[in-house]
Amino acid sequence: MLACLHKEQGRVVPYERLRAILGLKSSERKQTHLLQQYMLWIRKTLAAHEASCMLGVVQSVGYVCANMAKETDASAPRASNPSP
Repeated sequence: MLACLHKEQGRVVPYERLRAILGLKSSERKQTHLLQQYMLWIRKTLAAHEASCMLGVVQSVGYVCANMAKETDASAPRASNPSP
C-alpha cells in the first residue's frame, strides 16, 4: 500500500484500489475498518521515522501521500545586520 501511495504521490488513491491491494473483496464495514487500521500503522511509522511525507484522507474517496514542506533558510527569521 505504501508503495502505491508513494508512486501516486500528490494524487488521491481510491479506497477500492487500496482494498484490492490488501486482497479485500468488498467495502463492508469490517474491511473498511481493516484498511483504516493499516493506514494508521503507516501514518505512525512515517512519523516515527520523521519521513518527509504524510498521509491525508479525502473523506469517502481515498488516501493521499504528500510531501511536507521543509523549513528553509529563506523562510527562517533573519537577524538584522547593523550598519557600519
